[in-house]
Amino acid sequence: GERLWVNDIDMVWTALEAGRGAVLALPHSGNWDMAGVWLVQNPGAFATVAERLKPESLYKRFLAYRESLGFEVVPSSGGDRPAYD
Repeated sequence: GERLWVNDIDMVWTALEAGRGAVLALPHSGNWDMAGVWLVQNPGAFATVAERLKPESLYKRFLAYRESLGFEVVPSSGGDRPAYD
């Protein structure tokens, strides 16, 4: 099976235990959905910014899939408010 190694994860746990949260940057390569699932199952939350794909039906399928994994998905455009507001 696949394995996930997280370097310096103790820094994340320390931030979460202090109530500060943590921001992790993941490259757009490899299976980052697996990393997101790991985050949902361990610290307990994961939010991601998603490009609004065309057609809208394709975007909605990706949205439904990622939400089914436990992700909070913020659209990069066309949402209730801009992701970078």
